[in-house]
Amino acid sequence: MRFFVAFWFIFSPLLVSLVEAGQPQSIIEGAKKDGRLIWWGGGTEAEDREFIKRFNQTYPFIKVEQWNTSSKATQERVWAEFIAKKYSWDVVTGGGRSALDWVKAGMLQKWSVPGLANLPAAAKDPNGYYAAFGFNVSVPIYNTNLISPNEAPKSWEDLLNPKWKGKIAVPDLLDIWVALAQPGVWGKEKVKNYVTKLAANQPKILSYTTGLTLVVAGDLHISTEAFLFRTMVNKDKGASIDFVRVNPVIGKGPRSFLSKNPPHPNAALVWLDWVYSPEGEKAIDEILNKGNPSPESNTRQAKLVKGLRYVHGDDDFYVANKDFHQELKNLFGIK
Repeated sequence: MRFFVAFWFIFSPLLVSLVEAGQPQSIIEGAKKDGRLIWWGGGTEAEDREFIKRFNQTYPFIKVEQWNTSSKATQERVWAEFIAKKYSWDVVTGGGRSALDWVKAGMLQKWSVPGLANLPAAAKDPNGYYAAFGFNVSVPIYNTNLISPNEAPKSWEDLLNPKWKGKIAVPDLLDIWVALAQPGVWGKEKVKNYVTKLAANQPKILSYTTGLTLVVAGDLHISTEAFLFRTMVNKDKGASIDFVRVNPVIGKGPRSFLSKNPPHPNAALVWLDWVYSPEGEKAIDEILNKGNPSPESNTRQAKLVKGLRYVHGDDDFYVANKDFHQELKNLFGIK
């Protein structure tokens, strides 16, 4: 657990229209009086400190105190404070699918800023309770020392080749396959048929991190899923890996949640407007390597997946299809 000066953003429902029209001087003055924000969640300490630096170049009068630990611990603390009727945080990033329960429990409030218009529709809650803060684009990866360019897979179907039997990893979280099953993408039957064939290749069922590590080390040829930004960070450092330009590519990511009763609403208003502005999105791209993959965004990830369809995982679809998720787990032999 660690506390340090960081950054974040909050909203009051009464101020949404003001933000959409631009920041009036009253909001800036209110933020100066607030003086700080409380943010739970985030990236690495180094990344978060760099975000502070970027934000404070424009708004030096807002100090943010951050509590950052595991996603599970953050979720537990959010629930504990809600039950105790305490309101000590302004914004949480992360939260996973528990956010759906947070909305039902009434612990969040709606918010909006102009920059949200630049996000893919599925990356923001249609009811206004949350939006993506960076994008974890998922792609298959392979070891370039073990697989030559001519032999390298070039599509989802190529991963089914029997020559990869026992040489391929599948992450134990099956979100990517559920996302592919969404209406308008592959659909459930195609995904089920695909997973049945993939399971016949006797994949190693591993975590995201372990799969990536073993492919980098050359202990495995392929992993069906790794985050693109982590793949490129390793490649930039000299690792013998590359990603497969499958179509479509799947994505998800942490999200911004606003407390129903934020202690520093004006400062949060200023921050939220900044983080989804072109300046904030640039910081997400350059610091987190999780830039918006939409073609018009011109981020590093957008350039890497140019020409490919991007599909954002829909949590409502995932929750509504838990039985299908279990079917897929059974096909892979995951308990």
